Amino acid sequence: MLAVLIASPAAKAAEDTVRLAYDAYIGPFYVVSAEADLELSGDRYKVVTRAKSQGMASWFFEWRSEARTEGGRIAGTLRPRRHEVDGQWRGKLRKVRLAYPDSTGIGDSGTVEFDVSPPPDGTERDPVPPPLTKGTIDPLSATLTVLLRMAEGGRCDGAFRVFDGRRRYDMSVSPGEQSVLPRLHSSVFAGSARRCNFQLKRIAGFWKKRTDFRRPVTAPTLWVASPMAQVPPVPVRFTADTGFGELRIHLVRVQRGKKVIAVEGFAAR
Repeated sequence: MLAVLIASPAAKAAEDTVRLAYDAYIGPFYVVSAEADLELSGDRYKVVTRAKSQGMASWFFEWRSEARTEGGRIAGTLRPRRHEVDGQWRGKLRKVRLAYPDSTGIGDSGTVEFDVSPPPDGTERDPVPPPLTKGTIDPLSATLTVLLRMAEGGRCDGAFRVFDGRRRYDMSVSPGEQSVLPRLHSSVFAGSARRCNFQLKRIAGFWKKRTDFRRPVTAPTLWVASPMAQVPPVPVRFTADTGFGELRIHLVRVQRGKKVIAVEGFAAR
């Protein structure tokens, strides 16, 4: 959920594609940058997100990740076909490969086929039992489903069984109040935004350092709004309590066709 790019469901040309970029902070420290691309074509969709550690975080560890999801859209429901993640953590390569039982994706009776490297060894985390992957969806498809509902005039709500290859959790989304976000130097957006409340319940595959892993975590909050004319609602701000401090994710760049707005200094990166 560090970044999701959304295009208008009716878009047919490059001018109608919206591209977004985000920066993440913990306390006063800049820790992660992220961006994404999305293709919505007929009944198919593809999302690619990229993220990497920045600032102080990169001093302590090097982390980067590229995630890709492809699937179909049936009766307004996103149904993933495959989900892949390639990353690097402290110099070690990591990968995730998820393949769904068939093109209908979520809701199938079969389990998700998955290949994870390096595999969980049971020391820091246990592998997710295959039966728990039945009827699950990947995190990118789950988040995009919420945004598409907002773009089509609906509400930010829904309940999802999520499996990302290493962790299995339930995610529920409920609508919140309309809020006015103040202007910040770290964000391109200020103004009225709809609050979406997220509740995450840990099921399996989480680090064993947290012993009570089944309790609901502190609910993260997402604000969704249209940052410029002819751009559908997209995430403009995100907050959550990480245990290390408040995580804040801000929208720092928006592009639609040739029109671009960005925070000061973004082009110099």
